[in-house]
Amino acid sequence: MQLSQKALISLWTSALLVMTPFLLIVFGAALAELMGCDIMFSLSEVCIVGEINIARVLYGLSLVGWLLLVGLPVGLILAPVCSIWWWYSMRQERMVRASGQTHI
Repeated sequence: MQLSQKALISLWTSALLVMTPFLLIVFGAALAELMGCDIMFSLSEVCIVGEINIARVLYGLSLVGWLLLVGLPVGLILAPVCSIWWWYSMRQERMVRASGQTHI
């Protein structure tokens, strides 16, 4: 795997690290709204889907989303660093490729 591909993968990973808390919180809130449940009181409330009580799952989704916000600064630091690394490695690969070619 080339260095630029590794840098691009790390860029996508840092972007996912930044977006995951928001996606979990929004997904949990949307699902609770759709089912007519309240996330904040879902431990004591019953939210039935089919025959399954998903109140604890909704509460867990929102709680994990809020706890993952701790990783937000890490993702915000890694995203620009990985972008610069990807740009630099792409530039280096182009320079190596260009110097290896001969013009007749």
